[in-house]
Amino acid sequence: DACVGLAYLGLKLTIEAKKKLSVEQRGALGSAVDRVIKEDCACFAIAVAVWLRNKKELGNRLISTNLFAVCVHRKDTRPYVRQAAQLVVRLPNDLAELLAEYKEIAKVGKDTDEKIPQPACLKKIARDMLDNLPAYQAGKYDATTRIRRTKQQLKAAQAQLSKFKPGSKSFREGSREET
Repeated sequence: DACVGLAYLGLKLTIEAKKKLSVEQRGALGSAVDRVIKEDCACFAIAVAVWLRNKKELGNRLISTNLFAVCVHRKDTRPYVRQAAQLVVRLPNDLAELLAEYKEIAKVGKDTDEKIPQPACLKKIARDMLDNLPAYQAGKYDATTRIRRTKQQLKAAQAQLSKFKPGSKSFREGSREET
């Protein structure tokens, strides 16, 4: 039975895979999803991704994110992924992993320079995720605030350095104060 095979493969890969799936593991996951889709159980692959994400004792989000990316890539499961996304993609890191994995899956068999379009459901998942972030999470992952703060710190340091001219008495005194 393809459904049981997919669930077994998901558990097996969760135990085996540590940081990233190999090409063979990604291929096995994709072919298992294809077998499930052929049996008219398209939603089952998404259900396995949600189930694996909720397996707290395993502590590995990698396989659920990869399986969900495969579901996003398959046309038969696309209509259902947005509804299940909030159960699999809970953190901004999950979203980043999902986007990266989708890109890896989509570029198989294509030229490396070719731009890979994202399906509308993936864009909507990203927008939903970012719109529903709590204020703390949004601030934590907001790079523009960090960049602005770093630029301000850099300007302040440059302003302090511009007060000192090399060779002058104030330059030598300023360097002694810091040591």
